[in-house]
Amino acid sequence: LVSPWGHQTSTVSGAGVECSPLRDAMAAEAEAEQRKHDAALASSAQDGNESGVRAALEAGASPSAKRTDINVGWPAAVLAADAKHWGVVRILAEADADLGATTPGGETVLFKAAAKGAPTETVRLLLDRSADPNTRANNGATAVCTAAEGGHGDIIRLLLERKADPELAPHDTGSTPLIVAAQKDF
Repeated sequence: LVSPWGHQTSTVSGAGVECSPLRDAMAAEAEAEQRKHDAALASSAQDGNESGVRAALEAGASPSAKRTDINVGWPAAVLAADAKHWGVVRILAEADADLGATTPGGETVLFKAAAKGAPTETVRLLLDRSADPNTRANNGATAVCTAAEGGHGDIIRLLLERKADPELAPHDTGSTPLIVAAQKDF
């Protein structure tokens, strides 16, 4: 449409009138707001700030948000597991975070939870929420591999009950989780 003064004011589209520059500005503002909430969530997750995580989720942050400043590309749930913030891991899992999301090295939240010796109820929650026990990191290791390396027998048993493949070995060592567990004498 053209104003009486000869200026383009809007375009007609579908059933209503759209103003493209205004729509674009609103979309950019919404994206910036989303990035702000996602950054707050990832930072709070890494710091173990459960109330900050809840506030960011309530404000609209994605439970699958990733860091964009430090630890670039690390999902919030993986950051929390790496720092042993199990309450945050549970909050994010219950908020339907993508439990298959990986770090640039291919590590999932289940991988980190197994490596760090998470409480078995946290590992069980991740598995109940469809975390795949056979996802392989870039080096070929799985959650059961890292649990064996850490000597976390309860986690190994739980992962094996949930169909973790004990024959999957990291590419760099070739040692299966069963060999590692036997070497650690548990």
